[in-house]
Amino acid sequence: MYVFAKKLIPLHLTSYSDKELYELFELSFERYGRLHTFHWMQTAVDFGDSLFSKYLLNYLKEKIGAQRPFALGDVFSVLTTPTEESNAVKEYKALLKIVSYVVKRKKLRTYFAHTETRVMVAHLKQVDALVFTMFERHAGRYGYLGYGFIGPAWEISYFMDIAASIVRQGTHPDVLLKKIDRNREDLEKKQKLFVKKLGIDRTHQRLFEVARGFVYGKGVRKDSLFYYFSIVERLYREIGRRFFLSLNQVRFLYPHEIKKLLLLRKIESKRLNERMLYSVMYSSVDRQLPYLLEGEKARAFLKKFSFISYATDNIKTFKGDCASSGRVRGAVSIINTAEEMQKMKQGNVLVSNSTSPDLMPVIKKAAAIVTDTGGITCHAAIVSRELRIACVIGTKIATKVLHDGDVIDVDATHGKITIIKRAQTKSLKRN
Repeated sequence: MYVFAKKLIPLHLTSYSDKELYELFELSFERYGRLHTFHWMQTAVDFGDSLFSKYLLNYLKEKIGAQRPFALGDVFSVLTTPTEESNAVKEYKALLKIVSYVVKRKKLRTYFAHTETRVMVAHLKQVDALVFTMFERHAGRYGYLGYGFIGPAWEISYFMDIAASIVRQGTHPDVLLKKIDRNREDLEKKQKLFVKKLGIDRTHQRLFEVARGFVYGKGVRKDSLFYYFSIVERLYREIGRRFFLSLNQVRFLYPHEIKKLLLLRKIESKRLNERMLYSVMYSSVDRQLPYLLEGEKARAFLKKFSFISYATDNIKTFKGDCASSGRVRGAVSIINTAEEMQKMKQGNVLVSNSTSPDLMPVIKKAAAIVTDTGGITCHAAIVSRELRIACVIGTKIATKVLHDGDVIDVDATHGKITIIKRAQTKSLKRN
């Protein structure tokens, strides 16, 4: 996917005919679809009810038994965490090396400690052209990791802001680099220790290797997708330019509609606008193509279904699965979209239906993460392990039970959430 996307970069799309542009779209969409087939296996065994994760958890529960030194959540987290470095870790290590260059030079160290990010973006090149080039290249190499599915990519200001924060904290980046390497070494030692002490047989050792492969493979696949999306945006913008559509409108077009648009110059503007406001696409075994519904048709379709509801008024404790062990107490910030990120404060507990790359700025501020959904390969599980943040996934009800400002105890090792104190605003409403 990386190789294919890189081939799109030098193309002068404005010189392409509509037919050539469609052929390029068709090829890129075929590559995108092919990449999705790589996750079919892990989706089949661990999506929804997390059957694979639960099987491994039940196996470990039997092996641990009454052995007090071992906590189920901790053992499961360790044995399902890949030892290979993800692209996110590689990015962080590369950034720390830039910060190391900065802190070893008194003038630069002082500048980063006392200068606003917006000012650095505008003037760092005059202060030190070399370090500015380092950040520029870093953003060019790793910015796509923040693009997600719809962007934007992380820009140079994002990385400068993180670097400045590290400088102000006073911890030498070389110490942080050594800690990352030491953590990986400790992980490898713990995995060997648990296998030996718990007597995990060869078959289940292999299953845990498969689990680690699922986790690592999903991260690699997602990163390649994000890189692809960051590049293919140019193609979508060119389609939009020719037919007076916004980037977002182009993204809401189905593949067969893009074909009709580029080859026949036809578009159903009303349906497109309705789709952007409210739409449903669903598949059925009784037909080859999915149903595509917009507007009132979509609303009428959903009214036919009854959704599971949970009684949450008197819940004081609830449980999920441990994705990353640890125990934390903090105030809740419920964040499901990037637009809600301003609510997050350093040290809060991030509560979400499910996390995504769009939420990385608040994830890095979180003392713990709690989600409604997810298995061992979900975004929250992967990121929390990389950042060593306590994380409980698959609670089903966290976003329904909790409210912004509630103080909770997150015992991630045992997958348990306890409400310590309700937010004052919620208490007033209930009275």
